[in-house]
Amino acid sequence: IKTEYVTVVVPKGKRTTVQLSDGSVAWVNSGSKLTFPKNFEKNIRKIYLDGEIYIEVAKDEKRPFIVCTDAVEVNVLGTRFNVNAYRDEKICSVVLVEGSVETKSHKQKNILKPGQGYFNTDGNIMVKPVDTYSYTCWKDGRLKLMNEPFSDLLKRLSRYYDVEIHLDSELNNLRFEGNLALRDSIEDILQTLSISKEFAYVQND
Repeated sequence: IKTEYVTVVVPKGKRTTVQLSDGSVAWVNSGSKLTFPKNFEKNIRKIYLDGEIYIEVAKDEKRPFIVCTDAVEVNVLGTRFNVNAYRDEKICSVVLVEGSVETKSHKQKNILKPGQGYFNTDGNIMVKPVDTYSYTCWKDGRLKLMNEPFSDLLKRLSRYYDVEIHLDSELNNLRFEGNLALRDSIEDILQTLSISKEFAYVQND
């Protein structure tokens, strides 16, 4: 192995920031694994992701930057974007904030423009306009909810706070809009949600 690699594993309930050898900066979300070389090669910059990152890529036209995941490969020269590609989730997404990226998956290529999102649901691919901040605000300690299904929201909170949450099936149809401050405790967040939509919760252990 010519290049020495580093793997950063971020447990549930934690987040971290990594600066790569080219000056690019990646915010790594809870329950994610990011593998990258200590020093990039002369002609390419390639990293490997299982989980979610927001990354600001240092511009280098001579060395393309590639993010590799199980579901999609993202090719870029210099830009800011979010990649959500947890292996245990059905949906993989790439949301572009600035610049231009190319996604490759299932022999299909898509060029994203700023303000667009790429979504891959079990091989079904869609590109559409999005509110980019709702996908990137986790790095600022916030969640922006836009008609969020309760089950999806609780899955995100479970990973973010490293707690196990079980949802009564009768509440699956509840949806939420608004903003949550993730610096608050999980108890405070559930209390806020229960005021918005009437439900009760019980904490064990």
